Amino acid sequence: MGLRTDVPWHATIGPSYVTESFHRAHEADPDATLVLNEFGYETDDGFASAVAKRAATLRLLDQLLDDDVPVHSLGVQAHLHATNFAQAFEPDGYRRFLSEIADRGLKILITEMDVLDNGLPPEIGVRDQAVADVVGRYLEVALEEPAVASVVSFGLSDRYTWLEEDYQRLDGAPRRPLPFNRQLRPKLAHEALRSALEKAPRRNLIWEPPGC
Repeated sequence: MGLRTDVPWHATIGPSYVTESFHRAHEADPDATLVLNEFGYETDDGFASAVAKRAATLRLLDQLLDDDVPVHSLGVQAHLHATNFAQAFEPDGYRRFLSEIADRGLKILITEMDVLDNGLPPEIGVRDQAVADVVGRYLEVALEEPAVASVVSFGLSDRYTWLEEDYQRLDGAPRRPLPFNRQLRPKLAHEALRSALEKAPRRNLIWEPPGC
């Protein structure tokens, strides 16, 4: 765990594919911020526990940094699950994980935030409130860490979401994982996102990556 092996690059290049990718990218553009992007840090996903995933990522980052691989940031995909999020999410452990990333001199980018609404009733109002609650709870914790430099939603409108393609609801109700609905009108998730950003501690975004 920590290095993906179920990808074609591992099958064809071997375990050095991550290291080689970072070095080649750095050679091509020495000024680019290079990001290791992963998911599964918030709640258990059926394949691995969030605690184990965090520990594995820290070990991988330590190995890469010890080998002078030009990793500058961790991308946290933040594909969140609405069902039982309040019970399954461990704020203290997550804060500690983000702090440990920051202690290594890395920035943190939330790169693909959305909320899977499996298990929620089909009523739009109920689902929208639950999704907004997840967004608020998550960002309240994540944005406490000053090293979190950006928040990117994985799409804006429910009209276009990978979750509709890969994880259709059993009841056939269209998914509502994003800040805007299919008519591009803001939803409760948009309000939760805006509120969290407004309340977040101010941070210094002028930053030099490790080794510079």
